[in-house]
Amino acid sequence: MRYLEHVKSAVLVILIALSILLTFSIWTYTPPYAPLEDTPIVDIAIAEKKRTSDIVKPYRMLVSYSGAAAMKGSLQSTEMDGLMGIMRMWTLDSPQLLTSEAPVEEVDALIRDTNQLVFYYPTEIPIQTFRQIIPFNDQAIPDFSFNHMIVHWENGSGDVELHINFINTVSQRIFRSDVLEADVAEFLNRVEDMDRRLPIFNEIVREDVQSLYVSSVQVPLEEYTFGMEEISPEKFKNALFTNPNLVRSNPVGASSQQYTDDSALMNIDYGPRRISYVHPASETELPGDSATLVMDSIEFVNEHEGWTDDYRLSRINARGQQINFQMHLKGLPVFSDTMATDMTQYWGLDQVYRYIRPYYTLNQSSPFRTTRKQLPSGQFIYDYLATQGTVDMNLVTDIKPGYFIRRDPAQPILTLEPYWYYQVGETWVRIVPELSGGGAIGLE
Repeated sequence: MRYLEHVKSAVLVILIALSILLTFSIWTYTPPYAPLEDTPIVDIAIAEKKRTSDIVKPYRMLVSYSGAAAMKGSLQSTEMDGLMGIMRMWTLDSPQLLTSEAPVEEVDALIRDTNQLVFYYPTEIPIQTFRQIIPFNDQAIPDFSFNHMIVHWENGSGDVELHINFINTVSQRIFRSDVLEADVAEFLNRVEDMDRRLPIFNEIVREDVQSLYVSSVQVPLEEYTFGMEEISPEKFKNALFTNPNLVRSNPVGASSQQYTDDSALMNIDYGPRRISYVHPASETELPGDSATLVMDSIEFVNEHEGWTDDYRLSRINARGQQINFQMHLKGLPVFSDTMATDMTQYWGLDQVYRYIRPYYTLNQSSPFRTTRKQLPSGQFIYDYLATQGTVDMNLVTDIKPGYFIRRDPAQPILTLEPYWYYQVGETWVRIVPELSGGGAIGLE
């Protein structure tokens, strides 16, 4: 019996030891997992990023230098970009309200004054957006927007003083800001040079409607033929969907393709080479803020480096949280009745609700062909429209050249031809030569 008790004790000790050993092994055991591979990073860079100054630009400039009898003008981006490059080095004082209800006659008188530059913008520019282009010395500045900017200079006590008038022809408000720091000599030398070279722009005075300024001479422009480069819709899928790996793709007939997940949809229209993305859950009817809308919209495109061509701010609708960027070529807007030529964003709750844009780009590095064209003067175009009696000229808010895209149906080639356009409301109407009669002008 005594022997049996010793055996039981020995077995118990062995079992306790095994238990301790097994427990220790469980705590310290590391299974031989295969090494984890890094999650692949999806490349969403499509083209390039841009600054606010690349997107928010004037489209017309008028020059009045040293009491010249005639106003000179330009629609060329190179001229305006050069001046804006100088002005970006300035510092402005906080703007002060000059008038809250300027009549048309007062605005016209300000524009035709001497010793100044006048810049025209295609939509109302929030001052908080503009301060990203030219800085102010004060963080707290009034909240307003403008669509005309006048840089005026005058001789004070031996020095040239500069100030800027910001005019909004819609709200009729005018703000003024003094230029505190500037290289005045460089600026005026550039202005004097342009005043010698630029053509005369005629003022067309209208009753109770703001004057139009149009070129007094023919406008030489190039017609271009480019190769059309398509951007893979897969790049936009990777950029716009939260998890591209979960996106499903389905053809919709022969003319479109659809990408979708549980929260968003992207449609590819093959004909106009257009992408339409929508995120229904973020839709809202709340109005937005213009400056925030511009900032968020530019940053949104920058996030996927989606500036595939020269796109410029063309319209802001803060109430509907809508913003448009129009394609440009050589500083002139590009339109088409067959191809997508602008980006449109509708913003919702903290993100883009709808995004519509082209998925092609112009291969501008090597055009197939260029042809010199001579458009008639802006004055000729205005006189023609006025004599036709088919257009209410008091409703015409602008007249300027632009490009029209024609697509070769047999191959990926685009021809961009210059035409005159006139604007009524938000619509641009192309003016085309008649098929007969040579120099005659007709409407299409």
